[in-house]
Amino acid sequence: MNNQNRALSMRSTPDLSDAELNILRLAANGYNTNRIAEEIGLEFERVKAAMQSAQFKLGAKNGLQAVSIAIRCGYIGMERR
Repeated sequence: MNNQNRALSMRSTPDLSDAELNILRLAANGYNTNRIAEEIGLEFERVKAAMQSAQFKLGAKNGLQAVSIAIRCGYIGMERR
């Protein structure tokens, strides 16, 4: 486990909103921002802002890293297709 993930695991779960967690789950399952927006009925910009907020809270540099951290730390799971 690298230092970033070790630090995250020592803290309590980041204060991720339900919307942020849902967006991370959908992204983990291959949905792009446009498809996430359609799926949950939010505007593209709101989805983008929520993903950026999740990235910040998780200390991630991009959406892919945010998804990876969220999965590894157990904040989200992946659905089987």
